[in-house]
Amino acid sequence: MDLNPFNYIPDWGYVGESMNHLIDPYMETYFEKMDRVQCYYTQQGVEIWFLNRYAIWEFPTTLQAYWIAYFRWCLVDAIRYYNILVSLRFTLQMFGTVNPYDGRWFQTLYEMSGWLVKSLQGVLPNIFGWDLSIFFTFAILERAEHILVRIAIVDSLGNRF
Repeated sequence: MDLNPFNYIPDWGYVGESMNHLIDPYMETYFEKMDRVQCYYTQQGVEIWFLNRYAIWEFPTTLQAYWIAYFRWCLVDAIRYYNILVSLRFTLQMFGTVNPYDGRWFQTLYEMSGWLVKSLQGVLPNIFGWDLSIFFTFAILERAEHILVRIAIVDSLGNRF
């Protein structure tokens, strides 16, 4: 397999020869100028190319790397589910007739999504009656998900997780 970083698209995997005609010959210098291509050598000397990674975590065994990657994806899924709960909370807050504390499922939703929103409510002001803490909650969740997804986890043999 060719480890040329310009044939590897992180979301799709290895593209191969069918996409070579679409790649600009000046893309290599563009990526090097933008510091978007990272060449990484593992402890055993295996060369790996990455596009746009925040951090590369190398583990000595495949089993450690696998479980850390599994835990990372569990965190990403938890953030995505929490984002759905906060989205439902935001939708219900826009309707002024819904009482979130009447003991039905609205109260459960507010209690489950409230720990991050309530921690920001005392810090951020209301502007024209809009609660800005819910918007900053969305921003924090999106940034946390983005950072976790962009961490590359490898073992010393060069396997990516």
